[in-house]
Amino acid sequence: MNNKEKIIAIASLLNIASKIFKMKSSEVKDILSSMKGLSKLLDPRIEELLETAYSKLLEKPEAVDEVNTRIEMGAVSPYAADYIALNDDRRIYVKVEVGEYYKLHGVKVRGEMPDHIAPMLELLSLLLIKRVYLEERGDTMGVKRCMEDLEKLYAGYVKPTLEGLISNLGVETPHRYILEGVMMALDSLQANS
Repeated sequence: MNNKEKIIAIASLLNIASKIFKMKSSEVKDILSSMKGLSKLLDPRIEELLETAYSKLLEKPEAVDEVNTRIEMGAVSPYAADYIALNDDRRIYVKVEVGEYYKLHGVKVRGEMPDHIAPMLELLSLLLIKRVYLEERGDTMGVKRCMEDLEKLYAGYVKPTLEGLISNLGVETPHRYILEGVMMALDSLQANS
């Protein structure tokens, strides 16, 4: 597989993973089926994580709904500010900082705060697709800017949020394994850039 295919596969994985926070168990089951095929384009360990997520969902179908309810009720935070900010002033600053990445790339966040994990994963997906587009056009400076923004957003905000969510979700949840796969895919991208 070439680099372009890998980048598109990771972008697709991120986009799909961003949806799990609003889906019912049956929808996540369907989406995991599509993600399993996608993961074959990536590291075999990601495929294993997605298979584990699928088996956890089969063992306990209500797990997805329970996790999403915990997130909606505030028992588990999906917000970057809660994992990297020590006080309220810093939390506001984090939301503003993350919001700047959306503005820079012409994206408006609707329905969630900018530091919610779902729109951040969607933005990373967009940056990867944008990178492929700019590469095909021969815009090396544009590619460089895209990747710099992706690296800063991932390292500074997305990765700490993923780590916090994974830590707080519990071992038996499909979300945990999906998010571990996302983190593994993004870490592999960082290692190869």
